[in-house]
Amino acid sequence: MPRLLAVAWLIALVALAGCGSSTPEKVASTEPEETISVNLKGTWTAQLVIDEAEAAKADPGTVDLFRSMKMQMTFTDDGRLKLVGETNGQPYQDENTWQYLGQQDNVLKIISVTSDGKQKEHEFFFNDANTFEMPLSIETAQVGAMRFTRIR
Repeated sequence: MPRLLAVAWLIALVALAGCGSSTPEKVASTEPEETISVNLKGTWTAQLVIDEAEAAKADPGTVDLFRSMKMQMTFTDDGRLKLVGETNGQPYQDENTWQYLGQQDNVLKIISVTSDGKQKEHEFFFNDANTFEMPLSIETAQVGAMRFTRIR
């Protein structure tokens, strides 16, 4: 069972980070009137936003996996990234590290390092100082996004 949870968590992280060779359309605007001043530190909770037309092009099992996901992320001052959530009814938690890479307009970039040493760059598309989106992409479709809202 722990191996199944680890695989589900890995699939969820890969899906959140996106895959495929083309650049997917972003859910949040990539050209705000001005740069949004953001502070990533704090706790963020996710809400799934599905593009039903695009989801129809995707594997139904993958879309169902996305729909089952619940996630909360906490970014700390000392560079830790705590992940807590649920996939297909199975709870998980993990602690990674993160490092700020930069921000251009409303796009904030970080790099995260998993507990087993795997590194991944992430782009967060901010709508305002308290909400951002991470596109959910698979090879056949831009399925939607995870919309994160600051809760503290």
